[in-house]
Amino acid sequence: MKRSALIVFVVLPLLLLSCAAFWQSDSARAIQAAKTGEYDAAVRTLEPLVAGGNNDSAAVGALYNAWTRQGEYAKARERFDAWATARPAAAPVRLAAGRINRVVGNYAAALTHLNAALNSPDVGVAANFEKALVLEETGKREEARAIYNQIVQNFLNTANTPQRNLIYVGGALN
Repeated sequence: MKRSALIVFVVLPLLLLSCAAFWQSDSARAIQAAKTGEYDAAVRTLEPLVAGGNNDSAAVGALYNAWTRQGEYAKARERFDAWATARPAAAPVRLAAGRINRVVGNYAAALTHLNAALNSPDVGVAANFEKALVLEETGKREEARAIYNQIVQNFLNTANTPQRNLIYVGGALN
């Protein structure tokens, strides 16, 4: 009886505490941390996740926002460019790489990344909107206006537009 009590009250909790899954940070908590301004905490959790192959658009977007709101533009560009090269089919990573390249003025690289994400069901509307911004900033306003109009038309023709896309529809109306 003493041996089973020892196992239950001492050994079992130690095993649970040492379990790697028990210590893993929750990406949802890290995404929330990024939304509430706790950028350091968000980066500590999200950077290893994205570096390890997590292509979740919420996680990648939260990491992008955390870095840019901390002024870590060079780090964001370096990492997202590297991850986009390593995972060319990862549309959320390509979107983040396109965004950061647009912010730092590297429009050619931005267009390369954004064009790769245009048809993604998850981030395609965002990629199209960002592409229109690049075109607008480089003086190609007619091409940008055509993309904005297409975003609005797609919204009008789609019964159930995901909530994440409404910000881009609103931006396209300006």
